[in-house]
Amino acid sequence: MLYKATLQSLLRSTLSDGQCDRMLHKAHAVVALRDDGTWKLKYYDEENAGETVISGTSHAITLRRSGHVTSRMVFETSKTTEAIYRTEAGEIDMQLHTRRIFISTEKHSGRLLLDYDLLIAGETTARNTLEVFWHREIAP
Repeated sequence: MLYKATLQSLLRSTLSDGQCDRMLHKAHAVVALRDDGTWKLKYYDEENAGETVISGTSHAITLRRSGHVTSRMVFETSKTTEAIYRTEAGEIDMQLHTRRIFISTEKHSGRLLLDYDLLIAGETTARNTLEVFWHREIAP
């Protein structure tokens, strides 16, 4: 099933020095739900001037971005994975340690929750929670 949706994401970060940051993002997306349980969200990110694609299964999530920042992140529960993160200033050596993945997909909506640590050069720099919600857009 393929449909247009309204998407909202919230990234909460607690940095190693205790500071907290929140980033809220809203967009129009295209959602693909497959019979085998896999799914994909795709949307244009104006701030990054490029496309973001989030796809996954019940146990692994991939997030890819293109634009000013190019990245590829893979989240797997209880695993530490290498991440590609390139900015206009250069590439950052990053790893992700995923603590929890929750995904719920319905016929016309869905929710993704990722709890993970962000490591740079092997040191934890932030504890992050990413929540993504989407709802099918109803045609007028």
